Amino acid sequence: MSRLERIQKEKSSKKKYKTVCRVIFLFLMLIITSSSILLIDYRANEVLDDDSKSNLTKYIMDIF
Repeated sequence: MSRLERIQKEKSSKKKYKTVCRVIFLFLMLIITSSSILLIDYRANEVLDDDSKSNLTKYIMDIF
């Protein structure tokens, strides 16, 4: 394997690795954000003595 081929192979593997890391990071941020929103809503409804479980299931069903 020539030096140029090896360098090109390393660059392509680094690009793939960066892409995979970005996708995983975005997916985790989406999960954290949505779970924190649902948790805040659940706590707010709990403080207001609202039936928060039914509202929480409505939000989850809307997401899916």
